[in-house]
Amino acid sequence: MNKRMNKKLALAGILLTALATNANAQQVSVEATVSQFVVAQGQQMVTELTQQLSHSISQEIREFKAESAQLFSGETAKTTTDKKQNSQEYKNYLQE
Repeated sequence: MNKRMNKKLALAGILLTALATNANAQQVSVEATVSQFVVAQGQQMVTELTQQLSHSISQEIREFKAESAQLFSGETAKTTTDKKQNSQEYKNYLQE
């Protein structure tokens, strides 16, 4: 009877060890899957943020160019008007 009990205990121990090993392997598998998911989500987020930042920078550059062009054209028009006025005043002065 002792031999039979020892065999049952040994079999139960082997079965428990196999189940524990399988559960541990599944846990590692779940951890690896979650880790891969988190890394993939992080990479996707970085890609999206890079695209948004690039778009934002391009938009700011376009707006800056437009504002600069308006400012420059306004100053050029004022300078041209001032030169014409000064020229006309000079002509009037010469005619007097």
